[in-house]
Amino acid sequence: FDLLAGAINMAVVMSELGTGEQYAKIIMSGQDALHNCGKRFIRHGKFAFTGDELRAINDATDVHDAQLAASRAFDVEAAYNEIHRRLRLNINTRRIVEKEIA
Repeated sequence: FDLLAGAINMAVVMSELGTGEQYAKIIMSGQDALHNCGKRFIRHGKFAFTGDELRAINDATDVHDAQLAASRAFDVEAAYNEIHRRLRLNINTRRIVEKEIA
């Protein structure tokens, strides 16, 4: 789950920085699918995706892989640093909280 979250976070930020911005909807669908899976885990203690969610995750990770293949190390490092800045400052994060599940 954490590896998927990291890959999708990277795809989101790289898209915002100009690498694959045309795939933003695909990436966001993958992020939504991962978020739904996390909520299910809190409710039921098991990670599971629906068929549509799994397709969305696969498509989003395909975008992530293509972004990495098309990027310079400098660009990947900039995206990585931006992800950590956002997490540290709680900017644009979608944390799964128990009150949201109830």
